[in-house]
Amino acid sequence: VGYETAGFVSAYPLSPYYGLDQGFETYHTGIEASQDQLDLTQPVRSLRESVLLAEPNSRFQRRADSTTEQAIDWLRSRDEKAPWFAWVHFFDVHDLSLVPPPEWAESFGVSYDEVPHQRDLAAKEAFYDMELAWMDRQLGRLFEHLKQSGALDDTIIVITADHGQGLSDGQRLHGWSRHRLIYQWSIQIPLLIAGPNIPRGEVVNALARVTDIAPTLLELADVPPLGPMDGASLTPLMAGEATSQRIAYADALNLQDSHAPLSRLPEDCRDDLHAVFDGRHKLIHHRGNPDQSELYDLKADPTEQLNLYAIEPEIVARLREFLVEDDALTIKR
Repeated sequence: VGYETAGFVSAYPLSPYYGLDQGFETYHTGIEASQDQLDLTQPVRSLRESVLLAEPNSRFQRRADSTTEQAIDWLRSRDEKAPWFAWVHFFDVHDLSLVPPPEWAESFGVSYDEVPHQRDLAAKEAFYDMELAWMDRQLGRLFEHLKQSGALDDTIIVITADHGQGLSDGQRLHGWSRHRLIYQWSIQIPLLIAGPNIPRGEVVNALARVTDIAPTLLELADVPPLGPMDGASLTPLMAGEATSQRIAYADALNLQDSHAPLSRLPEDCRDDLHAVFDGRHKLIHHRGNPDQSELYDLKADPTEQLNLYAIEPEIVARLREFLVEDDALTIKR
């Protein structure tokens, strides 16, 4: 359909090694070219060698300001008459390998004198908030460029994430402060959509999925899909229309990932975890140990404390059927 396409990503997990550059005319990772073909079946232990590195780039990732500058340079150089699609990805809050400039940290009362201890969640949350604000500042730079160039009013913008971190909430509720588990504090992520003919300031209290983003963008841009898609457009929900029930899926394939800290995960979660959610009930299926699976009524129990797995077999069977029909439990190698 004539779109110029570009991706500007900030870390090695999005390397072309995984094929995520397919469909992009321009694709930049910000890591060394030699690292694009890393043997990622082995743990990248040298990530920890650059803890609290206050520089724009390291061997395996880059800071949001570096990614933003490259995206803006591309926007300046492209054909202004052609439609375009850009994916701009930030990684800052994922870990402490790269941190904002010291003067930014100081404005938040954060010191780089020492790395926060793994168990010092208050200090880690201070770093998290500071890095989140740093990413927000870079988004502001990107939006300001679109505004100054006159493109903002004609641009559809989607902001989302892949997962959250547990931090003190995760530790308090489920004994784990990072990702790798699929409770709501990790998988309930932001989704903001703005652009032409999209209502401003509206909050839609309905189940939405990452797979719904692509069909939504295609409909908003009046572009037909190339074939069947897993998701469904969110435009009816944004218009306040009633729609059929959506089913959401998430997983944490801890046994398949050489980076997973299995020995430190809560003992009953050292497994491949598959979640299915119908808007009220949520099943977390433990593939290796099904008897340890979990079922929660998120309307009555939003913090997922009361496991109903043993006492609601009909709901369990209904939700597990989705996993079977969707072939979600098959590990493809």
